[in-house]
Amino acid sequence: MRYDFLMVALLFVVGAILLVLVIFSLTRRELMLGFILLGLLALANCIFLFGYGAFILSDSETAMLKFNHIQYLAIPFIYVLWYFISLQQRTRIRMLPANKIWLFLIIPVLAVAANMLYPWKSGVDPSWVQKLYFVSNEIISDTNFGAGFTTLIFVKGPMYYILMFFNMIMALLAASNYFLVYRKSDALYKRNLLALVIASLLFFVILIMTFINTHTASIDTSPLVTATFALLALFALYKYEFFDLMPFAYRQLFQGANYPIAILDKSKTFISANNSMKEMYNEKMDFREILTLKDFNKVDETFFSDLEKNNEHETSIEIKSEIKYYSVRLDSLNRHNDKHIGYLLRFIDITEHKREMIQMEKIAAYDDLTKILNRRVFYLKASEAFDEAVVNKKGFSFIMFDLDEFKDVNDIYGHQAGDHILTEMARLFTEKLDEADIFARYGGEEFIIYCPKQSPDEAFVLAGTLRSVLENNVFNFNKHKIKITASFGVSGSNRLVQKSFEHYIKDSDDGLYRAKNKGKNNVVIVR
Repeated sequence: MRYDFLMVALLFVVGAILLVLVIFSLTRRELMLGFILLGLLALANCIFLFGYGAFILSDSETAMLKFNHIQYLAIPFIYVLWYFISLQQRTRIRMLPANKIWLFLIIPVLAVAANMLYPWKSGVDPSWVQKLYFVSNEIISDTNFGAGFTTLIFVKGPMYYILMFFNMIMALLAASNYFLVYRKSDALYKRNLLALVIASLLFFVILIMTFINTHTASIDTSPLVTATFALLALFALYKYEFFDLMPFAYRQLFQGANYPIAILDKSKTFISANNSMKEMYNEKMDFREILTLKDFNKVDETFFSDLEKNNEHETSIEIKSEIKYYSVRLDSLNRHNDKHIGYLLRFIDITEHKREMIQMEKIAAYDDLTKILNRRVFYLKASEAFDEAVVNKKGFSFIMFDLDEFKDVNDIYGHQAGDHILTEMARLFTEKLDEADIFARYGGEEFIIYCPKQSPDEAFVLAGTLRSVLENNVFNFNKHKIKITASFGVSGSNRLVQKSFEHYIKDSDDGLYRAKNKGKNNVVIVR
């Protein structure tokens, strides 16, 4: 069995895991101390692992030399990065000062340069400058790892020992830093920090062993050791934040939100919904089933189409006998590279705002005193209904009326009495009108009604009924009994429309004044 192949497979698997850590650490935005340095440490180990794996798989001396050079772009920086992480944990400084960094990078940079000078292909006799890191190399076969396994053995040069001695100092300083943090930390972190102290000391012991032999080993296990310690640093320093605190916080924020939220995949199928959404649609949707955004059309028929077009929708739903209004937003969820991965559906409670808007619209549309439509809104609604009648060739009518001698009521009993009569009259007439009729205060004591379902003759009868109701009613105000009448003018068409909207209003107004001239308390129709 070729154990070297097994070793390569293990190197690549661990390298792949570390590559995920590199991407994860360098793309996250959390404010955790030392997380970027941990990502750089993982990146250095990735280069080491993949470079050494390719070195083992190579059959030619030249290929081995090239991959050996690639490894050493990262190897000299692993231990100094380990030290920087420990220093950041001890000093609690997010950005280490440049004057505390560059001095520690001199030897690793010189080691990289010395290694790069070593020959890149076989058959080259190195000069003394090229022998600073490795003096020479020899290709050998080692049957202990399987038949056909060949590798390069290097004779260590002076720069190699200088780097290893420097790395030993880094390991001891890191152990010291982690121990100082260990002494000051609370119980939650003590065990993890102690593991990092021990790991730093193990680094030191492993580095001592490099001084025993003048040659490199046939199979180097240090890539796996340094990679394991990088993963150990991840769990020791950030396990609590990433695997305990943050997931719990996100879950509590999602489930505990007092407004409905749901997560949807790219096909707009529901993946998760928080408790607020489940409670809101408790009797209308079963979240145990597979639901899509279109399913919400059962509750609100324009729900899906609005969100599909504009990513926004306004909906209302009855909850505990109360109508609640929500602004619904469908937000796209994208990775840092703008790759679309799903959607976030959010419901924002706008009930109070909606009620205020309805109240404001009501104030703008209705007469303050009589609580019926004002003149402006009458023109909007009645003209729309008039246009529909013209298109559909349906009959319609206008009734305009004015209270007789209303000025005398104000002069004798006061304006409050007049206001009382106007309010009560509007209430009485509203009860006699059809829901489709448009009733409005035209101005002062003058009122108008548009009847979309009645011909002029039918409206004439209705006006007579209203005249009679008013004539026979007694208004009580401050122990006074007040009676009043009104004059009515009627206009309209059975089917054929021959005049404009304004002309019909003028006709009903002319009928009103004819009724006044006939002695008041009359109804006159103008054809």
